[in-house]
Amino acid sequence: MSDEAILYKRRQKFSEEARQAILNDQLKDHALLSRSHRTSDILQDLLHDENARLKLLQEIEKQELIDPDGNLVERGLRKLREVIVAAKPKSRRKPAFVHLAIQVYIKTIRFYCRRRENHKSLPGLRFYVENLLENADPRDQQRSHELIACCALYIAHSEQDILRCLELLKKHLYGNKIYDHCRVLASVYCLRSEPPCVWFATVSQFPDTSLVRSFLLTLPAFHEMQRRTIKVICTCYNQLSLSFISSYWFHHLWEDIESYLIDHWAIEVYENGSKVAKFKKQKVEGSCKR
Repeated sequence: MSDEAILYKRRQKFSEEARQAILNDQLKDHALLSRSHRTSDILQDLLHDENARLKLLQEIEKQELIDPDGNLVERGLRKLREVIVAAKPKSRRKPAFVHLAIQVYIKTIRFYCRRRENHKSLPGLRFYVENLLENADPRDQQRSHELIACCALYIAHSEQDILRCLELLKKHLYGNKIYDHCRVLASVYCLRSEPPCVWFATVSQFPDTSLVRSFLLTLPAFHEMQRRTIKVICTCYNQLSLSFISSYWFHHLWEDIESYLIDHWAIEVYENGSKVAKFKKQKVEGSCKR
């Protein structure tokens, strides 16, 4: 390529056409409020124009169909979260603004659930509960309740602060069915108030599509409850069928339970096809201490 051609390409890169192409595709713009010395045109639009925020959300949704766990989705969601935090109080009081914020926070939680990085959702959850919740549209009540529940359950399961968890639940969810479920989950985890299988039974009460269910199953606390439950089982039983362990103790929430049991204990297979774990015949030293 000649020097003239190289120079032409460089000029093209920074031409007005190229600039407009980036402006029209907000996901390609790398500017973030938290990293910018000055507010770009795109960020100004996002701060002050509801349609610009909706357009970016739509771009994120399109990208989710292509690469749901990719960097473009992560950056787009972060950009919107920063705009939500930076918005003026007047904007935060608008139900339409809160409606968009709810969508952003739900997408954020699901994104980090898939990556098993739930802790990255917490700042947004707390901001929603403390600053936006009171202005939510009644039509968003169910989704709003799920955001509150995720925030409270994170406080109980990752920070082991059951008092703050219960205060939050009582303040915002008392009298709602989700309140009872969350109270049981927090109590079993933090206080060991009931057998660990109760924790799995309670999680199973949430629908498969529930945000709370996805959130709980990808918390580190899920592995802790697996460990506690296995310890109880192999302490109390000499042997037990794999199907009973999966259904009664884990409510089918531990997908690879059979592989784990086969790796750690002797398994007897009967003529009818049922498999029984022999807990006194460990393959791995200290399996019951998992």
